[in-house]
Amino acid sequence: MQPTHADATTARLTRDQRIEAAPRLLDDLFRQTRRRFLEWAPITGQSAQVDSGYIAQHLVSLVTGIPGVWRRGKGLDLADDSEVKTANSVDGIDMPRWNLSFVREDTIGAMLEHPFVFFVLFDHTADGRFRARIWGISPATDTGFKAAFANWRAGPRLSRNFQLHPPIGRDDDIATNDSGNLRLPKMFEAVEMTDGNLVVTLLSERPTGESELVSVGRWDRQAGLADQLELASEQVMELTEGAPEPEQG
Repeated sequence: MQPTHADATTARLTRDQRIEAAPRLLDDLFRQTRRRFLEWAPITGQSAQVDSGYIAQHLVSLVTGIPGVWRRGKGLDLADDSEVKTANSVDGIDMPRWNLSFVREDTIGAMLEHPFVFFVLFDHTADGRFRARIWGISPATDTGFKAAFANWRAGPRLSRNFQLHPPIGRDDDIATNDSGNLRLPKMFEAVEMTDGNLVVTLLSERPTGESELVSVGRWDRQAGLADQLELASEQVMELTEGAPEPEQG
């Protein structure tokens, strides 16, 4: 019999249990997978980058208590119809984006109907330590996100893909886009310590507030904020990506 979201136990976990389990999930699903890829990459000549989308969904379900729907492929990310957007710069070459893409023009407004949108980023700190972060918004009521999204919809655009550029390698919470730079509310962070262990430094089961519209429109490109932030991310990626992960003690 096919299991349902009611069979998942994540909703019954306490916050302390989530804090204890999150490093194990990240180590089992992401870091150990990456180590295996790194072992085989010199032989196969293939990328060692982890396909992180489903790992992000597991992580969000653990952190929030909102279960998945037990299946891969197109469809719901979470049982309550919330969305999970993932970016992963670990062992990457190109700058990843959070893509909010739409099949048709008349489906764009449906983005605001999701209960939550969770933005997950796997990256390295400036000194090369693995890190996982989650930001979350309630799109229907988040005034900063709604303003940036409305600017994008109304402005000249070449596609139906609303892209946000994550704060890769940076400690700030600003996601950049020509339609508006957003300081997103962070709800989870786990970072690798110098001994190689992962430690959860922040965990909230729901979004911690609204995003802040830091600046709007292409005028910001002239002011230089978005360019400066994205350049900082590129510089961190150049320094940290592709390096072997420290051996575990």
